[in-house]
Amino acid sequence: MNKNSQRSIRSVAIVLLVITMPVISATGVATASIAVPDADRESTFAQSTAETCTPAEAESTQLDQYVIQATDDTVTKTTPAKVSGQVTAPHSNPCRVTVQMVMTIPSGMFVSGNQNVDSGGQGQLTSTFEVLPGESVSMSGNLYGSDLGSKLVLVDFNYYPVGYPNEIRSVSGFSLDINVAESNPGPGSEGSDSTEDTVVLYVLAGVVVGGLGVMLVRD
Repeated sequence: MNKNSQRSIRSVAIVLLVITMPVISATGVATASIAVPDADRESTFAQSTAETCTPAEAESTQLDQYVIQATDDTVTKTTPAKVSGQVTAPHSNPCRVTVQMVMTIPSGMFVSGNQNVDSGGQGQLTSTFEVLPGESVSMSGNLYGSDLGSKLVLVDFNYYPVGYPNEIRSVSGFSLDINVAESNPGPGSEGSDSTEDTVVLYVLAGVVVGGLGVMLVRD
């Protein structure tokens, strides 16, 4: 095979490689270049906005299901108590709904939110999210406690059609009985982050000192 033939084959191979090369992401993983629009959720109820929802429609907007429960009601040294819930709006709703979930947290307890639940300690913790017509929105979080014994966490729901805060309605009376069997203040406790930082500093200091010792021995 002469040099011109080899050069032609190499050129064709390079062109094919460029044509078939996948799109590479910043992480170095091949990804598809097709953009998938995140419009299903929004376009289905595009008319259910504050601008198109009339006062009469706002009056008929409601929620038809509220669930909140402790899926694990015991706090131990290694595991928190776990709570989960769900709010559902009927398909017939003409408007979106803004939901405010208010948790009244007793002294010595801390909530670490996961899904549609904010994080906070003693007092009232308000988490806000929207629910579209026919949609169910889930909530979940972890509960920690430093004081042993039975603790009562109260939960209330406030909601109103988007754009009509004066139409707010309330559903109350939900309670979670949590047993703090062992003290576990959780990530919200004061000094927890500083303790972890101190451990990291000690480890780094040990590595540096060990490295210096090796260098001195070699010298």
